[in-house]
This record gives sequence, C-alpha cells and structure tokens, in this order.
Amino acid sequence: MRLSSGSSEALFPHCLEQVASRLEPSEEYLRTLELRAGEVIAALEKAVEQLGLSHVVKALELQGSLARDTWLPDDVDIDIFVLFDSRVSAEELRELTKRISERAAQELGAGLETRYASHPYYVLKLRDLEVEVVPAYRVPSPAQAVTPVDRTPFHTNYVREELSKNPALKRDIRVFKKLLKNLRIYGAETWVGGFSGYLAELLVIRYGGLQRLLREIASWKPGRVFIPPTEEALRFKGAPLVVLDPVDNRRNAAAAVTRDALLKLIAAARLVAQREDLLCCFLEPPRADLDESALREALAAKQFLFVKAESREGMPTDAFKGRLSRVQRKLKSKLEEEGFLVYRAKLLDLKAGPLIAVELDQEDLPPRKKHIGPPVWSANALSFLEKWVRARSPVFVEGERWVAVVPRKHRRASEVAAALLRAYKDFEWHTLDAESLLQHYTRPEDRREIYLWALGLEEWMLCFQ
Repeated sequence: MRLSSGSSEALFPHCLEQVASRLEPSEEYLRTLELRAGEVIAALEKAVEQLGLSHVVKALELQGSLARDTWLPDDVDIDIFVLFDSRVSAEELRELTKRISERAAQELGAGLETRYASHPYYVLKLRDLEVEVVPAYRVPSPAQAVTPVDRTPFHTNYVREELSKNPALKRDIRVFKKLLKNLRIYGAETWVGGFSGYLAELLVIRYGGLQRLLREIASWKPGRVFIPPTEEALRFKGAPLVVLDPVDNRRNAAAAVTRDALLKLIAAARLVAQREDLLCCFLEPPRADLDESALREALAAKQFLFVKAESREGMPTDAFKGRLSRVQRKLKSKLEEEGFLVYRAKLLDLKAGPLIAVELDQEDLPPRKKHIGPPVWSANALSFLEKWVRARSPVFVEGERWVAVVPRKHRRASEVAAALLRAYKDFEWHTLDAESLLQHYTRPEDRREIYLWALGLEEWMLCFQ
C-alpha cells in the first residue's frame, strides 16, 4: 500500500493496508459524531443566548482532530471552543465559560468536570461521549494570541488546507498517531512528555507521508533536529526536538517532547528500517493476557516501591497527574541521593488512580554510609572533625576531602519516600506493598498495566518474542 498518493517510493508491507483500514472511521460513525457535536453546539448556543452573552461570545467552533478528520476511532477528541471578545478579562473568560457549560450540561442532561491546561476548561460527560468546552479569545492572527489555545483555530485551518491538497495524508496521520499511542508517547501532557496530535499532523505533512517521515526519524539525534533548519528554529537550540509552528514561528510545536520520548520514537523507526514488517506489529502488537499467578510472582521477584496519592483539595485530574509526575521525579532523585540504585521509575496512569512505581536494587540499605566532607584546606574542616570525632564516627582523608562514616537517617526506601512526601501536605499518601496494591487495583486493565510494568515490558516489545 502506498500511504501517500503521488509518491514514487517503495511500498510499505502489505499488512499495513489492513491495519490502516481498521484505523479509518466509518462514514456512519463520523456522521454520528458530527450530529452529537452539533447537538452540543446547539445547547451551548442556547446557553449563551439565555445568559445574555451574545455580545461577548463571538463564535462557537468545533476544533481538534475531529474537525481536521485525523482522529482515531478509539480516541475521539470533540473540542468545542467558546471564542470570546478579546476585551473580556481572563477571570471573566473562566467564569463565563463555566456558567455556559453548566447551563448546557443541564440542557443535555450531562455531567460536568473541570480540567486544567494553560487555564481551566470544562468537560461535558454525556452517556457515551466526552466533549471538551474550551474558552479562548477570537484574535485576528496567531501573533496576537493571549492564551496558548487562541492559536488552535489557526492550527485547524492550516491542517485542513494542507490535507485538502493531499487527502491521503489523513491515513498516514492516523497510522502515525496509532504508532505514537502504542509506544506510550502520544500526548503533550507533562506526565507523558510526548507528541501532541497537532505535532503528529505537522510531521506527516512536512515529510509528505509516513514512509519518508519514519526514514527521517531513524536518522535523528536529540538536540540536532530543527524543522525547518532556519535561524528562527535555532532560537530553540537545546530542546530535544524543534518543529516551528507554521502558523506562529515564535513557538516550538515540539516543546513538550522529552528526550526519552524522542529517543523511543527514534529507536522504533530504526527497528522498522531494519525490518519493515515490525511496523504492523507495533501498530497491532500481541496482547499480553493477565496471569494472576505470574503477576504475583513478578511483584515478589523484585524490589518495588509503590506510592498512591489522594488529593485533599479535590484537584482536577490533569493538574493532579501533572503534580504527581513531578513528585515521581523528585522521589527518584531523593532515593538515588540516599544511596539506592533506582532501575526505573514511572507514573502509571491507571483507571483506579495514578500510581508512582519504582524498581530498586534493594529494599534496605546498610546502617552506615560515607559522608563526604569539606576539602582538607577548607575552614569548615575543623567543625566537620569536631562533629564526627565526638560522635565516634570513623573519619579519614580520601582524595582532597575529609570523609566520615555516619549512621543513615533512613535505611528503607519507604522511609525515604515518607520523609519526602510529608512536604506535600495537599496530598494524602499511601505506600503500598504487593498485597495492598492488588487489593486497591482490582480492574483487569489496571492489573495488566501493573503486570507489564513489573515485567519491564510494553506490549509493542512483545513483537520480538
């Protein structure tokens, strides 16, 4: 199958034609989603009119991947933007969108949830669908954007225009998004650190199709990729990946991509370059069936630290996971600082709540540790000697510094975690052993995620079995 029309390149594996066709939404499903989006827009329009806000709400528009026809059947984004007059204050923007969303939720019989990105937005929870209601300003150009999301209508127009020139690229985009999703690097959220849907679209458009894109990615090196290679792009030197936003070249559209996420994509692209048939497997990998006894064996065979948090303030989900991802990084650093060898650490995004998971070399450290003191010529050497000699600790010179062998304050990883986490008073923390972990996370999909993580695998890696 040729993934982009007009290309003279060699074909991808035949199996990809079947995979790509399964990612193509049916016309019937598309019409259903458009109808549902229209119903929500009508409810929002009615709310705007009833609240007497027609003079400040300039438009209600469908945005996101559904508007651009680049969505995945199992990951539908219905984003409706409430575009305000730019004279409305940021505080009014939030408050008025909340009132509009509440009135529309009543009209639709929907639940309502507040989430956060650069500023609050609202999610209408319908019976089988979620619709995001996003406040933004109607601005004449991206250069006059007040908030980051003010650029989104310009992004939608740009992508639509480019895809109108080559509609076959929509298929390439869906395949690329599915690849990113299976590699666990799809999403610009702080706890993912991956590729946004818009960035995925830009890359496929830039290289004219998936095949050339993957070939280029296989040759990338973090910190050395500038798209396009211009003086404007060099302003972002130091970022793992630089992709200038074509609607506003003051912005790096790849700013959220971490070095680890980029390296994982490069690794996958290089593997596909060696064996093209791997691409189909990465897109539809073998499913790892949950084995309860194997799960318990995996948890017992290694040293793990699991930490679950509950927000005392009822923090919105997105903000909650963002905070936890930062805590996870600090916990890893603190454990290493105390002398633990941390093999890996990750925030697992589970249905029953996010979980900080850490694998260590050991559960307990020796009772004493080396404490590196000042250089021998430092004025602080005297106080160092007085303190530790009086404490009857061995003291000696090693290299250019005084060193003392001192008792550890914390020997167990759980104690180190507890001491660190006490500073985060807006959370209630729970350190879980294997048994309490399995008592809390009972859903099969959660246990599968924990099982895979305990094994140190992701499903796409099963392609090498």
